[in-house]
Amino acid sequence: MDTVVVGVADLVSVDELSLKLTVSPNPTTGIIHFSEENIHLVKILTLDGKQVGQLEPMNGKIDLSEFHNGFYLLEIYIRSRTQVLKVLKADQ
Repeated sequence: MDTVVVGVADLVSVDELSLKLTVSPNPTTGIIHFSEENIHLVKILTLDGKQVGQLEPMNGKIDLSEFHNGFYLLEIYIRSRTQVLKVLKADQ
């Protein structure tokens, strides 16, 4: 007789996997505040995907004042997950 093993897997919805981070202000002149403080790394990318910087947030914020004006993608690493947000750096 054959042995059959049946298992039960927990299903996870897409909403449970995605992060719900927000940044403010956007556009920014430099300092960006995140809605979550447990971020351990933020990569700064151009819109074509070239990495131009990497920052470790302090108290839920980073400083983009050293970057040129323009649009950037922030690749945010938190709790073994990643989220990408688009921000505009614009001096006023």
